[in-house]
Amino acid sequence: MRIMRHSQISMTMDVYTQIPSAETRRVLDRLNQSLDGDD
Repeated sequence: MRIMRHSQISMTMDVYTQIPSAETRRVLDRLNQSLDGDD
């Protein structure tokens, strides 16, 4: 917040955070499994 010079932490959080959707989470889990060789 201080570095970005936002007056409120909520502004920083709104701009710089993302919550992955359930579908994104499933895809990332599958990718992780394939990279680990746990298919």
